[in-house]
Amino acid sequence: MFDLLSDVLETARFQSFVFGKSELSAPWGVRFPAGPEEMPAHVGPPIEEIPEPLRGRKPPHPSGCFYAITRGNCILEIDGKSDPLTLAGGDLIVLLHAPGHVLRDGPTSAVRPLWKVHPFERVRQHKGLMVGGGGAVTSLMGGAFFFQDRQDSRLVSSLPPVLHLRAEDGRIAPWLEDTVRFMAYEMDEYGPGSQTVINHLAQILFIQAVRAYVRTLPDGNGNWLQAMLDPEIGPALGSIHHHPEVAWTVASLADTVAMSRSAFAARFASLVGEPPLQYLTRRRMNRATDMLCENQMAIKEIALKIGYASEAAFSKAFKRVHGVAPGAYRRGVLRPDSASIPPQLP
Repeated sequence: MFDLLSDVLETARFQSFVFGKSELSAPWGVRFPAGPEEMPAHVGPPIEEIPEPLRGRKPPHPSGCFYAITRGNCILEIDGKSDPLTLAGGDLIVLLHAPGHVLRDGPTSAVRPLWKVHPFERVRQHKGLMVGGGGAVTSLMGGAFFFQDRQDSRLVSSLPPVLHLRAEDGRIAPWLEDTVRFMAYEMDEYGPGSQTVINHLAQILFIQAVRAYVRTLPDGNGNWLQAMLDPEIGPALGSIHHHPEVAWTVASLADTVAMSRSAFAARFASLVGEPPLQYLTRRRMNRATDMLCENQMAIKEIALKIGYASEAAFSKAFKRVHGVAPGAYRRGVLRPDSASIPPQLP
């Protein structure tokens, strides 16, 4: 059975950076910036550690961040939201779009900016924050996500800005405890391949948060993630994702789920937010960008693998979506000092 949610999560390409396990003793308060403009110019790695093409640029701002609370309690205050969230041991929270926010032990505790309490040297060594006044301790693991396609990601846009998984009956879930412990071990040892392991563990935290959110969606709410679970539209989406190279028509997709053409087209557009063939094109372009970025397969071969009869037809469709020809897109990806690359479609 084709697992559509797994396919979507696997193609949501992102990297992570885990700060490390933080030990914060009351009273404490830390401000996490909304963007590079909040950080002083001198904060960051030494110039000689920055690749030549990136020197002089502002560091990329995360697409999201997460905190796994392993002990104690704290308050999370998010820019633009009036009500703070109370986090307890065993909670996992994911903030998409990485808004500015404050973590502190209580509503009256003084707050200091991140760059003043967490020197870059500790960041580079994956060492967490060690701040506070010596009182009750809150332990947490935190990190940031960097989605390659955050501007146009259908997955990210289908999720709420805050995903909050609460502890199970006040206890940390075994999977969360094990994942955090494994992260801590890799960061302490930090041998060959550790960054890849840490990145995958952070992805597990994100995936668990998405799965928990999907389970809460009511039927018929118009969310793209909910459309995957629809008994009629879900299998059609699965067919598109699993076999984008097939010459699908609205009629043939409708046949796969035993619906009339008109009823299928209307329901698909209502749940997914666009017509079936438009979605098919987006899926094909998504696969194409993956192939262009990850290997040196000939463009003609890529065209055939995603359902185009000729390189010319594929190139025309690709340029209509991305604004550049496939070859130019590939060259831009391989040259980090090039002009900005159009983001991957969802």
